[in-house]
Amino acid sequence: MENTVKLCFFSFGIMEQGGGFENYVIETAVGLKQYYPATDITILTASPRLTERLQSLLTLYHWRKHDVASIYRESRQAVESKLGGRVQYRHFDRITDLRRMLQDYDVIYTKNEILELGLIKRIGYAKLPPVIIGVHTSIYYPVAPSASARLHNLLYTGRLYQWLINGAQSIKVNTRDDQEFVQCKLKFPVVQVVHHAFVVTDRPGPQRHDGLNLLFVGRLSEQKGVDILLAVTDMLAQNGVLARLRLKIAGSGDAAITQKVLELADRYENVTYLGHVANAEIGGLYDWCDVTVIPSRYETLNKVAIETGMACRIALASDIP
Repeated sequence: MENTVKLCFFSFGIMEQGGGFENYVIETAVGLKQYYPATDITILTASPRLTERLQSLLTLYHWRKHDVASIYRESRQAVESKLGGRVQYRHFDRITDLRRMLQDYDVIYTKNEILELGLIKRIGYAKLPPVIIGVHTSIYYPVAPSASARLHNLLYTGRLYQWLINGAQSIKVNTRDDQEFVQCKLKFPVVQVVHHAFVVTDRPGPQRHDGLNLLFVGRLSEQKGVDILLAVTDMLAQNGVLARLRLKIAGSGDAAITQKVLELADRYENVTYLGHVANAEIGGLYDWCDVTVIPSRYETLNKVAIETGMACRIALASDIP
């Protein structure tokens, strides 16, 4: 009889956060279960209580208040529905529980953030199954205008980070640029380029209409270049071009940036702020738009750009890998 492989996707934050990494984990876990039904797959995260405590601590790290409600963008029911009963979703409350639960698997996949790596390092790579690190958070921000971004660069490119990743089986990246950076800057030898998998579905072509429909989808943050989007929108209004455009902004995030987005929508009747849009409803926005606007300052892999191409729309993006 063939032995069952037990695979664990480990993240501190709960899947209800509904971000790019959470979507990746859910889609990848379900996809693997579909193609390899004998595999036992689990998504393991901290409990909602621990995740809320982390959100409070992030206020100190980023020097701005974090809204605890932002970790519940997706409902537990929506997450369970996506998993379809084929993938387990488990929580831990204490590091002793985490150690015991992680030791129950054959392979562990985790993201490259300091929190997850710090917990694994505390337990000890030697006491765990092989650990694969996936780079889902940019290790180096080439444009770092804020103090928190500069702090990130200091932490993620120094000896502390090299020590945290030492002991992992391998590191997975999305691009050759990241592969070269990890190998040369962090001196980690086993780095593999593994592209994200996407579910391809038939979508209707662009509809004929007057003007142009523009769409921004993403976290409202400095990284995503929302301030650039706001400045360009004001410039287009001053030049008389905005009157021929319709702009929808979907997403949530930094409170100060969100307020500026709300003020922008108040200024211009053809700018609409939708707030957070459930992942199941994003497809309708791609059907509506002609062009997606992606002014990000840095990315590992921008999922919106890929989804835009799959939807046969045009992606207007900043010059980043």
